[in-house]
Amino acid sequence: MSTDKSLRQLAYDVLYEVLEEGSFIHQVLGAMLAKYQYLSKQERSFLTRLCVGCTEYALMLDAVLDAYSRTPVKKMKPQIRTILRMGAYQILFMEGVPDSAACNEAVKLAGKKGFQGLKGFVNGVLRTVAREKERLPLPERAEDPVRYLAVRESFPEWLVRYWCEWLGEEKTEEILKSSHGAPALHVVVNTAKTDAKKLAEDLAACGCTYVPDEDLPDAGCILGVDHLAGLAPFVRGDFFVQDHSCTRAVYAAGIAPGDTVVDLCAAPGGKSALAALLTGPRGLVSARDLTEEKCSRIRENMERLGLGQVSVKAWDARVPDPQMPDGHKVILADLPCSGLGVIRRKHDIKYHASPEGIRSLQSLQREILKTAAAYCAPGDVILYSTCTVTREENEENAAWFVREYPFTQECAEQIFAGAAADGFFYARFRREA
Repeated sequence: MSTDKSLRQLAYDVLYEVLEEGSFIHQVLGAMLAKYQYLSKQERSFLTRLCVGCTEYALMLDAVLDAYSRTPVKKMKPQIRTILRMGAYQILFMEGVPDSAACNEAVKLAGKKGFQGLKGFVNGVLRTVAREKERLPLPERAEDPVRYLAVRESFPEWLVRYWCEWLGEEKTEEILKSSHGAPALHVVVNTAKTDAKKLAEDLAACGCTYVPDEDLPDAGCILGVDHLAGLAPFVRGDFFVQDHSCTRAVYAAGIAPGDTVVDLCAAPGGKSALAALLTGPRGLVSARDLTEEKCSRIRENMERLGLGQVSVKAWDARVPDPQMPDGHKVILADLPCSGLGVIRRKHDIKYHASPEGIRSLQSLQREILKTAAAYCAPGDVILYSTCTVTREENEENAAWFVREYPFTQECAEQIFAGAAADGFFYARFRREA
């Protein structure tokens, strides 16, 4: 590895920014991998596993460290807390890393960060974790089911209790366990340039495997990708990345050739791209998002995909637009949400969410839906969707909308979690005559 920092130092930099400063791991780790793109596949894999894993299991790691440290985790210096989390994760979850190496590297890192006097403390705590790892003092289900699930699956207790009260303990445990493990890379074939068969052949030539989706046309997963941005079919625009849930929701909107589609919260552009493929060259897709920065990402993607029928506009979805396009409209309202359905992809979401935040998002969603309703003539459609698992942002909002506005709910689906799909919700509303 030709860098002045070791892989563990790079991981430390990512984790400190994520777990101590509140940054988002997909952004920080993505920037780090882009900066050190010359790392080998094995090195990139180690760095990603350590950063994602520590974030994924931070609450469980803290419970273990609290059991073996005279200083509570919350009162530790944040630098030492980060180093101990990294060491404990390697000991408990990374079978290819010897316990001695995890301990020794953590001690070295403490010294490099200026904590010579705490090297013995770091060494003692981690060697105890290594010695006791087969009999960790974790909560028992019979004593407190909520705390048992929260600690063992590393989720905030308030969220586990919320899901248990709503969905029951069994469904909640299913959701929590499905959040672990590497997510698949879901994609949609750009049928304006290629087809699924040709894409599979081209990906195979690059050492990757394309697995078609059993339920959705021209969608699937790609296995074996190391560096997406360097993959020739991606660079050519032969496919675009989009979660199974988003793809499923767009298909549920019932978009037909020649339709006018308005994507209210479009970044990074996957829903708009699929809408453009469904409307065909006679259709029109207006992709909007709040900032020019987000809109520039949409434009870049549309240019790569060669989808010229997509227009892009920076617009606040809460504000009525007097220049809304004419024609039979399908409004895609994939609105800002708490994101609790995509924790498998963004593990830090569970640390940012709160009951107050969910209620605030519910109000924001209703504000946008109110504006969307005003755009619709009789027969027009609104496809409301989220990538979360809460009553407030899903069923309650759908029920509220049909009570307040002259729309009929034609279909709805709530997926809590599964092997193929993240947690999500959608409902299709049609404006009454």
